[in-house]
Amino acid sequence: MEIKFPIVVRLALWNTAVLLMALLLFGYLSYYFVSRELYSEQKTLLQESGEQVSEIMRIRDGSLYIRHLKYELREELNFTEKGIFFEITDRRGETVFRSPNFPYHLEIKDKIPEDRLGRFYDRQGSAFNIVSIPVSIRSRHHDHGRVYVYSICIGQSTKYVAQVLKRIRHLLFWLIPIVLLLSGTGGWYMAKRSLTPVAKITKTAKEIELQNLDKRLPAPRVDDELGRLTTTFNDMIDRLEKGVNKIQQFTADASHELRTPLTIIRGEIEVTLRRTRTNREYKEKLNDILSEILWMNKIVENLLTFSKADSDKNFLELKSTRPDKLVKEVVDAFKSAAYTKGITVEYKSGRGIDNIFIDRDRIRQVVSNLIDNAIKYTGKDGNVEVLLSKHEKGMAIAVSDTGIGIKKEDLPFVFDRFFRTDKSRTRFGSSTGLGLSICKLIVEAHNGNITIQSKPGTGTTVQVFLPHNPSEV
Repeated sequence: MEIKFPIVVRLALWNTAVLLMALLLFGYLSYYFVSRELYSEQKTLLQESGEQVSEIMRIRDGSLYIRHLKYELREELNFTEKGIFFEITDRRGETVFRSPNFPYHLEIKDKIPEDRLGRFYDRQGSAFNIVSIPVSIRSRHHDHGRVYVYSICIGQSTKYVAQVLKRIRHLLFWLIPIVLLLSGTGGWYMAKRSLTPVAKITKTAKEIELQNLDKRLPAPRVDDELGRLTTTFNDMIDRLEKGVNKIQQFTADASHELRTPLTIIRGEIEVTLRRTRTNREYKEKLNDILSEILWMNKIVENLLTFSKADSDKNFLELKSTRPDKLVKEVVDAFKSAAYTKGITVEYKSGRGIDNIFIDRDRIRQVVSNLIDNAIKYTGKDGNVEVLLSKHEKGMAIAVSDTGIGIKKEDLPFVFDRFFRTDKSRTRFGSSTGLGLSICKLIVEAHNGNITIQSKPGTGTTVQVFLPHNPSEV
């Protein structure tokens, strides 16, 4: 069964485990190098002491002058204080002299390699490190030219080195657990303190619902990872709140727009069914109902456009298109409707218009909505002008009219869904309030932009910019 610990415990355990490995490695290396240095110093001391012994060795009457060696050992050499002892053997391996402090139960049987420490144990189990130094002595008396070869085995107990290493082991034995305890406790405390904002985020996230999307986390004091997480969380809630508010407003407006024609249709049918009518009266009622259905169909189509755009960011079908021909076709289609209202529609195109990648049907819808609005809000003998011009990075379409214009305080909201500048105007002969919103949606999907300028009583100009290729922007 897998045991899952909280992240605070896991962080503390992980830090403690890493520190344990580091301490063990540090302890091992420290112990190794200290012991190596201590034994190296002992070896150097024994070699220097052996050299001192070899300097006072003399040959007299063909043998080693033991009396002189004892005198020098007692008067000059302080080996006893240092616990250093030695043994001198001849070339046959027989002992010719031992220092008085030579361990009684120690026997050196094996040959010791030069420049290396030899480890030997006496009968009581005590350990000694011994160095072997070969010595060649030339006789100073009648045996001129004769060389005598001896070997000095000089040693010292390992007790001092062992005691130092034992202290180090005890120090590491107590130090490592204490450091681990302090580190683990401190790591757990710091991890818990550092993750406190995460707990607050979790608590706030559980409490946030559609009814309280205005709730936020406290502003971070420090701009670290958790501070940026808090800011990102608050920004996400801001976007969700704005999105939900738009959905709620859109749903309310859509319900209101659809409720009116449904109410009218129901009323017309109920009135018609109250008594028998002539064919002409039935035909008039059916025409009224048909107009309401067409009105509802227009609203539903616009809503479907928004729904498709919101669910699929790549809802466009881009194709290489000649924009001047497309715009001219739309203008020509509106000329007859404008003529019946006494409005002149003019189209002007700049030079050098090239093909651009656009969704032909969607851009046709944009231009149609703009011209339809211009004609709708322009009085008799007015003028609507459509200007197509080339830009370095794309093309621009400007639709200007001499209509009633828009109030300054209404301009920031004209692209909002279901917004109408005249709240008292009935829907008959007016728009659904979705035309400019759809235009903005389509243009921005092309990575373009749309702006509007207007003065009441003077007219309105809507400008649309479209890049050569939306996918490259």
